[in-house]
Amino acid sequence: MSGNGKLETKRIVTYAVVIILVALSLSYFIPGIHKNVEVNYSEKTLFVNNNTLVNGGVVSPPSYPLLTHQILYDPVHDYIVTTNDTSIFVINSSTDQVVKSVQFNYPYVPYHQLPPSFGDTHIFCDPLNGNIYFLNNMLNSTQVINGKTLQVKNFTSLSKAFPFVYDPFNNYFYGTSLTNFSIAVFNSSLSLVDTIPVPGFAIYLRYDLAYNPLNHDIYALTSSEVNHRFFYNISVISPENTITATINDSIPRGWFITYLPAYHSMFVCNTTTIEEINSTNHVRILQNYSYRYSNIAVYSVCMNDSSNFMLVLGNQIWVLYNLSESGGTLPSSNSYSTSSAPSYGVYNPKTSQFYIENEYSNGAISIFKIEVKEQGYAFSWYNPFSSF
Repeated sequence: MSGNGKLETKRIVTYAVVIILVALSLSYFIPGIHKNVEVNYSEKTLFVNNNTLVNGGVVSPPSYPLLTHQILYDPVHDYIVTTNDTSIFVINSSTDQVVKSVQFNYPYVPYHQLPPSFGDTHIFCDPLNGNIYFLNNMLNSTQVINGKTLQVKNFTSLSKAFPFVYDPFNNYFYGTSLTNFSIAVFNSSLSLVDTIPVPGFAIYLRYDLAYNPLNHDIYALTSSEVNHRFFYNISVISPENTITATINDSIPRGWFITYLPAYHSMFVCNTTTIEEINSTNHVRILQNYSYRYSNIAVYSVCMNDSSNFMLVLGNQIWVLYNLSESGGTLPSSNSYSTSSAPSYGVYNPKTSQFYIENEYSNGAISIFKIEVKEQGYAFSWYNPFSSF
């Protein structure tokens, strides 16, 4: 090959390398090809305080709302159970009407006048018999609503701990201890049978424990403090009630954990991020919404047992398809600020409805029927290699 030929070859190679480098550096701005997802839904709104059901969404929040805090599904009697600042409500999901309500907190009392027992009220639906347990701060006791008769009685066995999740493999219930911040273990009669110390302390929240049916382990959100800095972990508890692993949580301050059967994984949420943990405890960041949205608030995820989409709940209701494709947002009356959010939800497999609690809607529950399907492909002007 002549000298000119060699020079021309080098020039071509140099041009090719430059083009590749420029293409890679500009890839962030190249429109990404992704599936076009169509979301169809119907919506109702239930105001639990006056037991009023209306079609459509809520127009605007009241000036002084009653915040909703927790929502659970009772599969034995097909109830939706929720709370606000003052009361617990049992909803018959076949009619979407409140069939029982009990006041457990004093309304609008200044904090310095509250009794020592006042605080966040936890609820638990026993999947074995459909009974509903809750902390009554006005009576300074635990009470139970009989799922069959809806009668209310005192229940004295839960004075120092409260159950949150059931492990059908060993027939034990698990919850956070109220006294020493360990994990409490209950038998089927809800009597305390064991206490599991955890690194640091267990986070005493409403959604800090979850059961994985693949490995029969309980996953608990835990925290510790070193040099006045908090570190958050996930303690993995075996059916023998021992901690077999401690996962260093890559999400700072995770506050929601759940198992989603359709993906065979655990999911952890905080204000910006969703993290996935598989049955071998491999951890990956699934979505980081802070890259795309400002003033974000991600509290939890919700889906049915077999669908290919999930609802991401925060200051909006996002539809996430196949863990990666955006289906947009559902209309929400509570997108005014990050503190006024549809924070938690449950799915009822018998009615195929999602029940989403709306904090600043005076006790409103948004009820959705949702269908998601693919409609070809589309372009988006964002990094095609980004997770979302």
